[in-house]
Amino acid sequence: MSKSLKNFITIREALGRYSPRQLRLAFLTTAWDGPMDFKDDVMEEMKSHEEKLCVWFSKAELIHEKVEAGDIKGTPSDEDPIVKTLQEKYLP
Repeated sequence: MSKSLKNFITIREALGRYSPRQLRLAFLTTAWDGPMDFKDDVMEEMKSHEEKLCVWFSKAELIHEKVEAGDIKGTPSDEDPIVKTLQEKYLP
């Protein structure tokens, strides 16, 4: 992006269009010493990644609460790798 080429966007403008988490994901996918490709399709991909992360953490939190409450017992489920991993970690 270049101010002289009129393809410059400020952080304030970016925060008006995208969430802080989406911007962080975009920054994390870019090399620290390289240019950032701040296109709409890239940011749509970041929105998709954000949704996937939110769903995963919601599931993990729910499973953790069930483990703490003693609702999840028995052997790990082969169907869901998230459940299997959390059960292996939290069940004795």
